[in-house]
Amino acid sequence: MDGQKLEQLSSSSGIPLDLLSRSIQARAEATGVSSDDILNNWSGGDSIPTPVSEVTTVEKTEADVEEVAKAIGMDSRIGSKFLQSSVGFGGSCFQKDILNLVYISKSLGLNEVAEYWEQVIKINDYQKNRFTEKIIELTISNDIPLVAILGWAFKKETNDSRESASIYIVRNLLMQGYRINIYDPWVKTDKISEDIKISLKNLKLNKNEILSIQNNIKISASIKDCIREVNSIAICTEWDEFKEFDWKLSEDLVDNNCVILDGRNILKQDKINKTNFRLYSLGR
Repeated sequence: MDGQKLEQLSSSSGIPLDLLSRSIQARAEATGVSSDDILNNWSGGDSIPTPVSEVTTVEKTEADVEEVAKAIGMDSRIGSKFLQSSVGFGGSCFQKDILNLVYISKSLGLNEVAEYWEQVIKINDYQKNRFTEKIIELTISNDIPLVAILGWAFKKETNDSRESASIYIVRNLLMQGYRINIYDPWVKTDKISEDIKISLKNLKLNKNEILSIQNNIKISASIKDCIREVNSIAICTEWDEFKEFDWKLSEDLVDNNCVILDGRNILKQDKINKTNFRLYSLGR
Protein backbone atom coordinates (compact mmCIF):
# COMPACT_ATOMS: atom_id res chain seq x y z
CA MET A 1 0.00 0.00 0.00
CA ASP A 2 1.00 3.59 -0.57
CA GLY A 3 2.38 4.62 2.83
CA GLN A 4 1.94 8.35 2.25
CA LYS A 5 -1.66 7.98 1.12
CA LEU A 6 -2.38 5.72 4.10
CA GLU A 7 -0.98 8.34 6.48
CA GLN A 8 -3.07 11.07 4.85
CA LEU A 9 -6.26 9.02 5.19
CA SER A 10 -5.40 8.20 8.80
CA SER A 11 -4.89 11.88 9.54
CA SER A 12 -8.09 13.02 7.82
CA SER A 13 -10.30 10.24 9.22
CA GLY A 14 -8.99 10.16 12.78
CA ILE A 15 -8.38 6.39 12.63
CA PRO A 16 -4.96 5.33 13.98
CA LEU A 17 -2.56 4.28 11.23
CA ASP A 18 -2.00 0.69 12.38
CA LEU A 19 -5.72 0.04 12.89
CA LEU A 20 -6.57 1.55 9.51
CA SER A 21 -3.94 -0.59 7.80
CA ARG A 22 -5.23 -3.79 9.42
CA SER A 23 -8.82 -2.87 8.54
CA ILE A 24 -7.94 -2.39 4.89
CA GLN A 25 -6.06 -5.68 4.81
CA ALA A 26 -8.97 -7.50 6.44
CA ARG A 27 -11.46 -5.98 4.00
CA ALA A 28 -9.21 -6.93 1.08
CA GLU A 29 -9.09 -10.54 2.26
CA ALA A 30 -12.86 -10.64 2.78
CA THR A 31 -13.81 -9.06 -0.56
CA GLY A 32 -11.01 -10.11 -2.89
CA VAL A 33 -10.40 -6.47 -3.79
CA SER A 34 -6.77 -5.39 -3.58
CA SER A 35 -5.74 -3.31 -0.58
CA ASP A 36 -4.40 -0.61 -2.94
CA ASP A 37 -7.79 -0.33 -4.66
CA ILE A 38 -9.57 -0.06 -1.31
CA LEU A 39 -7.13 2.61 -0.14
CA ASN A 40 -7.52 4.57 -3.37
CA ASN A 41 -11.30 4.33 -3.12
CA TRP A 42 -11.43 5.57 0.45
CA SER A 43 -8.79 8.24 -0.10
CA GLY A 44 -10.57 9.58 -3.17
CA GLY A 45 -14.04 9.69 -1.66
CA ASP A 46 -13.93 10.14 2.08
CA SER A 47 -11.63 13.14 2.12
CA ILE A 48 -13.99 15.21 -0.03
CA PRO A 49 -17.44 15.20 1.66
CA THR A 50 -16.34 16.97 4.85
CA PRO A 51 -15.18 20.24 3.23
CA VAL A 52 -18.08 20.00 0.79
CA SER A 53 -20.52 19.79 3.69
CA GLU A 54 -18.82 22.64 5.50
CA VAL A 55 -18.68 24.97 2.52
CA THR A 56 -22.40 24.62 1.84
CA THR A 57 -23.48 25.68 5.32
CA VAL A 58 -21.81 29.08 5.73
CA GLU A 59 -24.83 31.18 4.84
CA LYS A 60 -25.95 31.72 8.45
CA THR A 61 -22.63 33.46 9.16
CA GLU A 62 -23.35 36.03 6.39
CA ALA A 63 -20.13 34.97 4.67
CA ASP A 64 -19.89 34.57 0.89
CA VAL A 65 -19.68 30.86 0.10
CA GLU A 66 -17.39 31.48 -2.88
CA GLU A 67 -14.88 33.32 -0.69
CA VAL A 68 -14.94 30.49 1.84
CA ALA A 69 -14.47 27.90 -0.92
CA LYS A 70 -11.56 29.89 -2.33
CA ALA A 71 -9.88 30.09 1.07
CA ILE A 72 -10.27 26.38 1.82
CA GLY A 73 -9.28 25.44 -1.72
CA MET A 74 -5.93 27.21 -1.35
CA ASP A 75 -4.86 24.19 0.69
CA SER A 76 -3.25 22.03 -2.02
CA ARG A 77 -4.28 18.88 -0.17
CA ILE A 78 -7.92 19.80 -0.80
CA GLY A 79 -8.03 22.00 -3.89
CA SER A 80 -10.99 23.98 -5.18
CA LYS A 81 -12.51 21.58 -7.72
CA PHE A 82 -15.16 20.14 -5.41
CA LEU A 83 -15.62 23.18 -3.19
CA GLN A 84 -18.70 24.74 -4.69
CA SER A 85 -22.00 25.51 -3.02
CA SER A 86 -24.73 22.95 -3.53
CA VAL A 87 -27.99 21.65 -2.16
CA GLY A 88 -26.11 18.61 -0.85
CA PHE A 89 -23.68 16.08 -2.29
CA GLY A 90 -25.05 13.02 -4.06
CA GLY A 91 -23.81 10.03 -6.02
CA SER A 92 -23.31 6.48 -4.84
CA CYS A 93 -19.74 6.81 -3.52
CA PHE A 94 -19.63 9.57 -0.91
CA GLN A 95 -22.31 8.28 1.43
CA LYS A 96 -21.35 4.62 1.00
CA ASP A 97 -17.68 5.28 1.72
CA ILE A 98 -18.44 7.46 4.73
CA LEU A 99 -20.71 4.75 6.14
CA ASN A 100 -17.83 2.31 5.62
CA LEU A 101 -15.66 4.53 7.80
CA VAL A 102 -18.44 4.68 10.41
CA TYR A 103 -18.61 0.89 10.45
CA ILE A 104 -14.83 0.45 10.70
CA SER A 105 -14.57 3.08 13.45
CA LYS A 106 -17.30 1.45 15.51
CA SER A 107 -15.83 -2.02 15.03
CA LEU A 108 -12.52 -0.71 16.36
CA GLY A 109 -14.20 0.93 19.33
CA LEU A 110 -13.55 4.43 18.00
CA ASN A 111 -17.03 5.73 18.73
CA GLU A 112 -16.05 9.40 18.69
CA VAL A 113 -14.54 9.01 15.22
CA ALA A 114 -17.66 7.18 14.04
CA GLU A 115 -19.83 9.96 15.40
CA TYR A 116 -17.74 12.55 13.55
CA TRP A 117 -18.30 10.84 10.20
CA GLU A 118 -21.99 10.33 10.92
CA GLN A 119 -22.29 14.08 11.37
CA VAL A 120 -21.10 14.57 7.77
CA ILE A 121 -24.11 12.58 6.59
CA LYS A 122 -26.40 14.53 8.92
CA ILE A 123 -25.09 17.87 7.68
CA ASN A 124 -25.72 16.78 4.10
CA ASP A 125 -29.30 15.79 4.98
CA TYR A 126 -29.73 19.10 6.78
CA GLN A 127 -28.63 20.99 3.67
CA LYS A 128 -31.28 19.29 1.52
CA ASN A 129 -33.98 19.98 4.11
CA ARG A 130 -32.84 23.58 4.50
CA PHE A 131 -33.08 24.21 0.76
CA THR A 132 -36.60 22.74 0.78
CA GLU A 133 -37.56 25.10 3.58
CA LYS A 134 -36.12 28.04 1.64
CA ILE A 135 -38.24 27.10 -1.39
CA ILE A 136 -41.35 27.03 0.80
CA GLU A 137 -40.41 30.33 2.45
CA LEU A 138 -39.85 32.26 -0.80
CA THR A 139 -42.58 30.76 -2.99
CA ILE A 140 -45.60 33.06 -3.28
CA SER A 141 -48.87 31.58 -4.53
CA ASN A 142 -52.59 32.15 -4.08
CA ASP A 143 -53.26 28.54 -5.03
CA ILE A 144 -51.42 25.22 -4.70
CA PRO A 145 -47.79 26.26 -5.35
CA LEU A 146 -46.11 25.07 -8.55
CA VAL A 147 -42.32 24.65 -8.41
CA ALA A 148 -39.93 23.94 -11.28
CA ILE A 149 -37.00 21.67 -10.41
CA LEU A 150 -34.11 22.13 -12.84
CA GLY A 151 -31.70 19.23 -12.64
CA TRP A 152 -32.15 15.65 -11.47
CA ALA A 153 -28.64 14.20 -11.85
CA PHE A 154 -26.44 14.60 -8.78
CA LYS A 155 -23.97 16.60 -10.90
CA LYS A 156 -23.71 17.80 -14.48
CA GLU A 157 -22.43 15.70 -17.39
CA THR A 158 -23.98 12.50 -16.06
CA ASN A 159 -27.34 10.75 -16.02
CA ASP A 160 -26.60 9.28 -12.58
CA SER A 161 -29.26 10.32 -10.08
CA ARG A 162 -28.29 8.01 -7.22
CA GLU A 163 -28.65 9.87 -3.90
CA SER A 164 -29.33 13.09 -5.82
CA ALA A 165 -30.47 15.96 -3.62
CA SER A 166 -33.31 16.62 -6.07
CA ILE A 167 -35.00 13.35 -5.07
CA TYR A 168 -35.28 14.40 -1.44
CA ILE A 169 -36.21 18.01 -2.17
CA VAL A 170 -39.03 16.91 -4.49
CA ARG A 171 -40.24 14.32 -1.99
CA ASN A 172 -40.34 16.94 0.76
CA LEU A 173 -42.29 19.38 -1.41
CA LEU A 174 -44.75 16.73 -2.58
CA MET A 175 -45.47 15.81 1.03
CA GLN A 176 -46.31 19.48 1.61
CA GLY A 177 -48.87 19.31 -1.20
CA TYR A 178 -46.82 21.19 -3.82
CA ARG A 179 -47.09 20.58 -7.55
CA ILE A 180 -43.76 19.91 -9.25
CA ASN A 181 -42.38 20.28 -12.78
CA ILE A 182 -39.02 18.57 -13.39
CA TYR A 183 -36.48 18.91 -16.17
CA ASP A 184 -33.05 17.35 -16.66
CA PRO A 185 -31.28 17.20 -20.04
CA TRP A 186 -29.76 13.74 -19.53
CA VAL A 187 -31.84 11.78 -17.01
CA LYS A 188 -34.70 9.89 -18.66
CA THR A 189 -38.33 10.34 -17.67
CA ASP A 190 -38.72 6.73 -16.52
CA LYS A 191 -35.72 7.06 -14.22
CA ILE A 192 -37.04 10.25 -12.62
CA SER A 193 -40.45 8.66 -12.08
CA GLU A 194 -38.90 5.56 -10.55
CA ASP A 195 -36.69 7.61 -8.21
CA ILE A 196 -39.73 9.50 -6.92
CA LYS A 197 -41.78 6.34 -6.53
CA ILE A 198 -39.05 4.64 -4.48
CA SER A 199 -38.58 7.71 -2.27
CA LEU A 200 -42.32 7.78 -1.52
CA LYS A 201 -42.37 4.04 -0.81
CA ASN A 202 -39.60 4.62 1.71
CA LEU A 203 -42.08 6.80 3.62
CA LYS A 204 -44.33 3.73 3.94
CA LEU A 205 -47.06 5.26 1.77
CA ASN A 206 -49.54 2.86 0.24
CA LYS A 207 -50.13 2.45 -3.49
CA ASN A 208 -53.16 4.75 -3.63
CA GLU A 209 -51.37 7.50 -1.72
CA ILE A 210 -48.40 7.29 -4.08
CA LEU A 211 -50.63 7.41 -7.16
CA SER A 212 -52.42 10.46 -5.80
CA ILE A 213 -49.16 12.29 -5.12
CA GLN A 214 -47.78 11.39 -8.54
CA ASN A 215 -50.62 13.35 -10.12
CA ASN A 216 -48.84 16.49 -8.90
CA ILE A 217 -45.71 15.72 -10.95
CA LYS A 218 -44.93 16.68 -14.53
CA ILE A 219 -41.64 15.75 -16.20
CA SER A 220 -40.81 18.26 -18.91
CA ALA A 221 -38.83 18.07 -22.14
CA SER A 222 -37.35 21.58 -21.98
CA ILE A 223 -36.60 24.44 -19.61
CA LYS A 224 -39.36 26.57 -21.09
CA ASP A 225 -41.95 23.85 -20.65
CA CYS A 226 -40.75 23.21 -17.11
CA ILE A 227 -40.96 26.82 -15.91
CA ARG A 228 -44.28 27.69 -17.56
CA GLU A 229 -46.63 29.36 -15.01
CA VAL A 230 -44.52 28.29 -12.03
CA ASN A 231 -44.29 30.21 -8.76
CA SER A 232 -40.65 29.35 -8.14
CA ILE A 233 -37.68 27.73 -9.86
CA ALA A 234 -35.07 25.64 -8.02
CA ILE A 235 -31.75 24.96 -9.75
CA CYS A 236 -30.41 21.72 -8.28
CA THR A 237 -27.80 20.65 -10.86
CA GLU A 238 -25.14 22.90 -12.36
CA TRP A 239 -25.92 22.18 -16.01
CA ASP A 240 -24.44 24.73 -18.43
CA GLU A 241 -27.82 24.85 -20.14
CA PHE A 242 -29.31 26.52 -17.07
CA LYS A 243 -26.45 28.99 -16.81
CA GLU A 244 -26.70 29.99 -20.47
CA PHE A 245 -30.50 30.10 -20.60
CA ASP A 246 -32.00 33.46 -21.64
CA TRP A 247 -34.01 34.24 -18.53
CA LYS A 248 -34.98 37.69 -19.82
CA LEU A 249 -36.82 36.28 -22.82
CA SER A 250 -38.65 33.78 -20.63
CA GLU A 251 -39.83 36.00 -17.80
CA ASP A 252 -43.35 36.24 -19.28
CA LEU A 253 -43.76 32.47 -19.00
CA VAL A 254 -43.81 32.45 -15.21
CA ASP A 255 -45.91 33.86 -12.39
CA ASN A 256 -45.34 37.55 -11.64
CA ASN A 257 -43.81 36.81 -8.22
CA CYS A 258 -41.57 33.99 -9.44
CA VAL A 259 -38.30 33.48 -7.59
CA ILE A 260 -35.26 31.56 -8.78
CA LEU A 261 -33.50 29.62 -6.03
CA ASP A 262 -30.02 28.97 -7.34
CA GLY A 263 -28.79 25.96 -5.40
CA ARG A 264 -25.53 25.85 -7.38
CA ASN A 265 -24.65 29.55 -7.62
CA ILE A 266 -24.37 29.42 -11.42
CA LEU A 267 -26.43 32.52 -12.22
CA LYS A 268 -25.06 36.07 -12.23
CA GLN A 269 -26.92 38.53 -10.05
CA ASP A 270 -26.39 41.44 -12.44
CA LYS A 271 -28.02 39.53 -15.32
CA ILE A 272 -31.02 38.46 -13.26
CA ASN A 273 -31.43 42.04 -12.02
CA LYS A 274 -32.33 42.96 -15.61
CA THR A 275 -35.31 40.59 -15.50
CA ASN A 276 -38.47 40.45 -13.40
CA PHE A 277 -37.22 37.42 -11.49
CA ARG A 278 -36.25 37.51 -7.86
CA LEU A 279 -33.02 35.59 -7.14
CA TYR A 280 -31.90 33.69 -4.09
CA SER A 281 -28.35 32.32 -4.34
CA LEU A 282 -27.35 29.63 -1.88
CA GLY A 283 -24.57 30.75 0.42
CA ARG A 284 -24.87 34.47 -0.35
